[in-house]
Amino acid sequence: MNRARAIDWAFVRRATWWIVPLGFFALTIVVIYKYVLSPKWLGLDASLYTAATGAWLSGLNPWDVSQDGVYFAAPPPSLLPYVAFVWMPAGLVSLVVVAISVGLAVLTIRTLRLPFWWLVFPPLVDGVLVGNANVAVLALLVLASGRLAPLAVFLKIYALIPMIGERRWRQVGITVALLAASLLVLPWGSWFAQLDRINTNLELTSATTSVFGQPVLMAIGVVALLSLGLRRAGWLAVPLLWPNTQLHYAAISVPGLTPYLALVWCYPIPEVWLAGICVLAVHDRFIKVPGQTGTVGPSD
Repeated sequence: MNRARAIDWAFVRRATWWIVPLGFFALTIVVIYKYVLSPKWLGLDASLYTAATGAWLSGLNPWDVSQDGVYFAAPPPSLLPYVAFVWMPAGLVSLVVVAISVGLAVLTIRTLRLPFWWLVFPPLVDGVLVGNANVAVLALLVLASGRLAPLAVFLKIYALIPMIGERRWRQVGITVALLAASLLVLPWGSWFAQLDRINTNLELTSATTSVFGQPVLMAIGVVALLSLGLRRAGWLAVPLLWPNTQLHYAAISVPGLTPYLALVWCYPIPEVWLAGICVLAVHDRFIKVPGQTGTVGPSD
């Protein structure tokens, strides 16, 4: 008998269920401690994006805006959502966005019917505390059966990738149309003209979790992702392959993560994240454990 098939995987899963939640709780303490040591980082992304939006509305260059050495580096669509916050003081923006992110995280985990301990998935916690839009992107892709997904692209343009993986072609079409319309009002020309400088600023301030820029590792990652199927690959591709990613990028991948892959992705090292994907691909191909968490995001 095949040795892998002889193992009682159901028993193994029952006996080891506590490992992942314990890991989440322990590593989330480390994430929270980072913000205790440097409280200026709390809600930083929200205040940075709002300041950049204010600069754009004032006729200035949003990509000249920086806070604590971090430059605004997002594509033009990410300016629009923060118009709603430009009237607020920076500290209030940070608090409001962090509070909204907490609520969205709770709603999303409930919608996905995941155990409560997913709320302390360290990349999700990191995204909430820094006020990053990845938490809202995940929510827009999942809540209301994903019907709000086209709005997610105006927070993070790579939200289009999970939509393609889910084959939500109608929503992809709407998104492309909205992006085309944005050419009329957003400073796309200025962004393209400064792209080299923007990328340089981003590289100087980002400890990437991605294998982007390493052709061999990228090729391995693409093959491993596609072996998992287009749907799951769509959810997992951005943190692994998008340039200059960070820990909280993994938050948007929750619908495609297995518990143990999620635990591996709590360690923001590109080679570790790639190894996790490769192990999952081999695991799914040769072991096929019943009941393993797969992509649970809504589909059209």
